[in-house]
Amino acid sequence: MDFKEDLNIGEGVEIRFAEKLVELGRHKVIHKALGNFKGYDLLGDLTTTYEVKFDRMAKKTGNMAFEYRFRGAKSGLASTEAQYWVQYDGVYYFVFLTAALKDWLRMHMEKGNLRRPPNCGDGSECVLVPSASFASQTFCEMIPDDRSR
Repeated sequence: MDFKEDLNIGEGVEIRFAEKLVELGRHKVIHKALGNFKGYDLLGDLTTTYEVKFDRMAKKTGNMAFEYRFRGAKSGLASTEAQYWVQYDGVYYFVFLTAALKDWLRMHMEKGNLRRPPNCGDGSECVLVPSASFASQTFCEMIPDDRSR
């Protein structure tokens, strides 16, 4: 899959997540960040920001990959300005408080509990976390994607 295809799929996931937030009554309006803006993807009711990622392999592997560096520069979770980090696995939107997720990942990386593969693809560095690890975490909400079934 090339970059443009991947980007189009990701934007579709963002739109579906925005629709889900409105459907659930979390926000009346969701705005999409336009252009090459890196701080966040979605803005809910002008106050709440979301970064949305689609992890295509998570459903198959049972692990979520959190990118933090790309070709030596901070990226993904390390560079987001969003209040909420959303990781979509094709079935659920895992909605995290970004700061709490970063703290949790940092703590578990320092303890050596998480795997850092040598390459997450195309120069990305990431940490892999079993998706089941988040089921009981208070900083994570799992919202089902009704369209995925």
